[in-house]
Amino acid sequence: MSQSPLHSAYTRICLSCKTLETVFLTEEIVRLDFSWGGPAPRAGQFFMIKPKRSSVFLPRPLSVARWEPAKSPNSKTMILSFLVALRGRGTLELSQLGTGEEVEVTGPLGNAWADFPPPGVGGPGKPDAGAGRAATDAGMGKPWALMGGGVGIAPLLALAEELSGDRAAPEAGKNFYGFDFYGGFKKPWPDLRTREGLTGAARGARRLILAFEDSGAGQDSGDGPASKGRPGSKNGQSSGGTPEHPETGPLPAIYRGRIPDFFNPRDYAVVYACGPEPMLRTLGVRCRALGIPCYLSMERRMACGVGACLGCTVETRGGNRRCCTDGPIFPAEELYLDE
Repeated sequence: MSQSPLHSAYTRICLSCKTLETVFLTEEIVRLDFSWGGPAPRAGQFFMIKPKRSSVFLPRPLSVARWEPAKSPNSKTMILSFLVALRGRGTLELSQLGTGEEVEVTGPLGNAWADFPPPGVGGPGKPDAGAGRAATDAGMGKPWALMGGGVGIAPLLALAEELSGDRAAPEAGKNFYGFDFYGGFKKPWPDLRTREGLTGAARGARRLILAFEDSGAGQDSGDGPASKGRPGSKNGQSSGGTPEHPETGPLPAIYRGRIPDFFNPRDYAVVYACGPEPMLRTLGVRCRALGIPCYLSMERRMACGVGACLGCTVETRGGNRRCCTDGPIFPAEELYLDE
């Protein structure tokens, strides 16, 4: 049985950083941008974040959604972007940060998607890792699936940039046939600005598939009104690919329901997912039954983020693991998903 990589050797620091921008993308999802003078993260990693003026004792763990060089040509810092769902007092405080306010930021922490390449594919910076000729042959010619539920979309946006942007390693193209990007949300979005804010980094995807639990009109879709069905079926997006918008990338196929309702793992070489645990359980069990490599970024309450408090335990078939240092990403085959 494979083991999740340990990451105590990776560089992490704690810095006092300034808030650059706070943007409400929906009523419940906020994008936060901070300055950062520390080491660059990798897609899938997270940071512990706490406002200097705070009424809560513990920081909040947030997966990085994007990072880029600072806009000032003379600055040595970068901009870190995060997505926050308003769930309590701690996240409410983060959403109320004003420009210039200071926050304590510790990271980057945890493992990364690139530590789990599919068989025969290096992934970003990891050439020709993986397990087994049979698994390699089964995935040949198939794209990858990137799946995010709610703000769990954040680490998948970072991965989408690694796969399609300037950070993509040259060896990632070997046996790599592109990726489809899935996003699942409760409520329909009000406008194109929201879509760009939440899925703009996925513009390099072959197809962009969005699922909303609540029905609603006015969705910007390349194939008409929202419908239930599997991408590629007659009730969903045609198998010919997704129409493209010249500025925002592929127009999304819109579905009513939840991602597992219409997702078929057989269409993909590998599945990377982050989101609500019921969604991850369903995806993990289904992929495991079909022998499709599946890697899940788990969410746990964290106090320290560095493995000292043992408060973020994840039960695995190899024993209890710490979500912060042994994860947050775990192979589905290692997790107790259906017991």
